Amino acid sequence: MTFLKASVYLFFISILIFPLSAQSLPRDTTLDVLSYYVDLNLVENFTKRSHRKFTGKQDIRFVVKSISSDRFVWFHASQKSIVPGKIEGAKFVKHESGRIQLELPEEVETGDTLTVRMEYSHSGAKDEGFFVSEGSVFTNNAPIEARDWFICNDHPSDKALFSIALTVPNGVTVGAVGLNEGVTDTLGSKKWKWRSIFPMATYQMVFSASTDYKVKKSSVRSKLSGRDIPVELYWRKRENEREVDYIKDVIPVMLDVFEDQFGEYPFEKIAFATLTSDFPYGGMENQSFITLCAGCWYDLLAVHEFAHQWFGDLITPGDWEDIWLNEGFAEYMEALWIERWTRPEDNQYMTVMRDFANYYFLVNPKDAISESKWNTDLPPGEEFYNSALIYKKAACVIYMLREEVGKDKFFEILKSFTTDPRFKFGNASTADFVRITNELTGKDYTWFFDQWLKHPGHPVYMNRYRFYQENGEDLLEVTFIQEDWERLYYKANFELEVKYNDGSSEVFTGFNSENGESFRFKVKPGADKVIFDPKEKILLKKEY
Repeated sequence: MTFLKASVYLFFISILIFPLSAQSLPRDTTLDVLSYYVDLNLVENFTKRSHRKFTGKQDIRFVVKSISSDRFVWFHASQKSIVPGKIEGAKFVKHESGRIQLELPEEVETGDTLTVRMEYSHSGAKDEGFFVSEGSVFTNNAPIEARDWFICNDHPSDKALFSIALTVPNGVTVGAVGLNEGVTDTLGSKKWKWRSIFPMATYQMVFSASTDYKVKKSSVRSKLSGRDIPVELYWRKRENEREVDYIKDVIPVMLDVFEDQFGEYPFEKIAFATLTSDFPYGGMENQSFITLCAGCWYDLLAVHEFAHQWFGDLITPGDWEDIWLNEGFAEYMEALWIERWTRPEDNQYMTVMRDFANYYFLVNPKDAISESKWNTDLPPGEEFYNSALIYKKAACVIYMLREEVGKDKFFEILKSFTTDPRFKFGNASTADFVRITNELTGKDYTWFFDQWLKHPGHPVYMNRYRFYQENGEDLLEVTFIQEDWERLYYKANFELEVKYNDGSSEVFTGFNSENGESFRFKVKPGADKVIFDPKEKILLKKEY
């Protein structure tokens, strides 16, 4: 996902304030959803002005992993939006606290697969998942808004197949995740059917329908697999077609670059669709159907969301504390894209990374990048999707990881992660990524991830430097001091550049692990100045 962004220094600075969203609820871990089928009648959402109500039905197919003593299971369903109706396959118990509770039939045993069929309706109440305006209806589920318009186990760890059928008036075009399985006539309306063949998290299960859409269809060939991948661009009649065509031309380049770095493109199609001004974000990485803000055919926005097809969609966070694996990597890919397509001497990559760091310093968020408290109490959207934190700061941590392990090893780690069969089409945690890093480097980088992900803030250095002579030798003594070191001391491999009077320089290295630690280096005569971290490898720091 991205914030709404404006182009500055060849990248985007966040300018969006996010709406409040409902607090997260615990999930039912006694079940594992295999698939959803949702069938909605949206005719009146187009024929009646500002009409938000609809009727629908759905099937949920799931495995019963364990059975409680009361034989109850439950699914997320918004209290203000979802009105349950007839239910088959299980007994309705109650709908309260954002849950629909069901009682399993007596014959169902642990390990059985069960299909529950439900009729329901949307109350028409305004929510953060289902959006209606004149001529357009769309959904946006992140982070926990799928429950606003269909009944589900609304948690990223329970990935499932998703199929949707939408009945709309003639003249309405529908796009959605997965592949289109046909359009049929139904009493003056049309029913569009879409089906995914790869599991996805509920926050990615979306559609967009509009009378305003034009669609550009083409295909792009994967050089890695040889597969011809369908490409669909849903753009609006008032948008600039040249900008749409530009993104069409960028897609094959993105595909080549990302497949080379992260492995084969994993999904049925590549699609981008712009939404209306009601869309609260800049973009959303819905699996195989990326949605963008109105008129937002921007290359770096497309890069960010396309990178999510690997970081977030193919491999989805195991829990909300792992969201930096989505947003941090997608944000970093913007800088990587700049690095690839600009001249090294222009230093645009570092310009972008400095801007990321400066935005983080400006906002100075108080949370850590990875907070375990989010797993049970997800904060409102403007706190959770904190651009300075899980986007900019996380991208800077990824940059620093590259500096720690070296460029070649860094990309080896990333490709190993995104092609690992243990995680593909499933979930991964921060611990999984740390483990891969340690395995491939042969070193333990737990300290690095712990200090940068699990703790808020950044180091403030107040180092002391002293040139002196001893036994006829010229020496430099450096003592590392960090402000607020009692809370946390940030360890680091460091570089010191010593400048000499004759214009030459020399770089010394070491590993600093505690406050007050001193190092001595033999220098040449004429040493004049010390520059700490001359290449800005420790990007997230202040120095006094």
